[in-house]
Amino acid sequence: MSEKKLRVLVVDDSAFMRSSVARTLGAAGFDVIGQAKDGREAIDKVKALGPDVVTMDFNMPGMNGAEAVREIMRARPTPVVMFSAHTRQGAKETFEALGAGAVDFVTKPAGEVSADLSKIADELTRKLTVAAAARPRYSAGSGEAVLVLAGVSPLEPALMRMP
Repeated sequence: MSEKKLRVLVVDDSAFMRSSVARTLGAAGFDVIGQAKDGREAIDKVKALGPDVVTMDFNMPGMNGAEAVREIMRARPTPVVMFSAHTRQGAKETFEALGAGAVDFVTKPAGEVSADLSKIADELTRKLTVAAAARPRYSAGSGEAVLVLAGVSPLEPALMRMP
């Protein structure tokens, strides 16, 4: 019996990066079910395709990644891993994206357009796999996304830190 492949939507304004990420994830056993070039298209494709998890660039025309994450959490809560040159440990963009409901982040290895993803392929695939177990929910009362991780007690997320 084969294990179910995780279904991924890849979002980046660079066609080259979308293709590179899709190729990397496909080689790692993920099912890349779609690609989007901006935040608005990402929201539409999340609604239409229902991916298990999304990779999201931060800096895109029209609607940045954090704004798109916020709208995805309202429309169809789906785990999102930010994949951007702008989302790094301690960066304002990282806090903005995580505050909007993103589950985690991976920094692109060489800026906006990275030709060699081999340096971060393991980290990206690991974080996407973990993120796919999250069950984000949108709390209309607070206007915030709430993440529930499968098999994790409410106190454990504060203790969990992935390098």
